[in-house]
Amino acid sequence: MKIPKEITVGKTTYTVRRGSKTGCLGHIDYQTKIISVATQDAYGNKLESEEVHDTFWHELTHAVLHDMNHPLR
Repeated sequence: MKIPKEITVGKTTYTVRRGSKTGCLGHIDYQTKIISVATQDAYGNKLESEEVHDTFWHELTHAVLHDMNHPLR
């Protein structure tokens, strides 16, 4: 699977940044509309593509829940 550079959820378009170092595997910033997905762990070890993809889908789920105004977001 190829992770997109941008994705739209509802009326919000998010920029997807790969390789971003956030101190965790992924992060979503609702104000700047940026989804960050790490390609390395905190020690600089390259993550398996499956883990990178899982992180992207995890953060995208947060975006969907946020769009729905769901309390689990």
